[in-house]
Amino acid sequence: YFSKKEYEKAKEVYEKILKSNPKNWEVYGNLGVILKKLNKKEEALKCYLKAIELNPKYAPAYLNLGNFFKE
Repeated sequence: YFSKKEYEKAKEVYEKILKSNPKNWEVYGNLGVILKKLNKKEEALKCYLKAIELNPKYAPAYLNLGNFFKE
C-alpha cells in the first residue's frame, strides 16, 4: 500500500501487525513514516521513539527522527 501511496490502508495494516506483535520495532518505524505522510507528526514522532526504545540499534529510526526534526 505504501508504494501505491495508499497511506491510510498501510496504516491499518501496520496497526494490525502491532496488535499481534507489539514489540516489532521495524513496524513502529514504518508506521512512523506513514503517519508523517498523513501529516500526523506527533504520532509519527512517538512511533520513531518507540522503535528506538525497542531496539536502540535500529538505525532507520534515528534517520527518520533526524529528518523529522530537520523539517
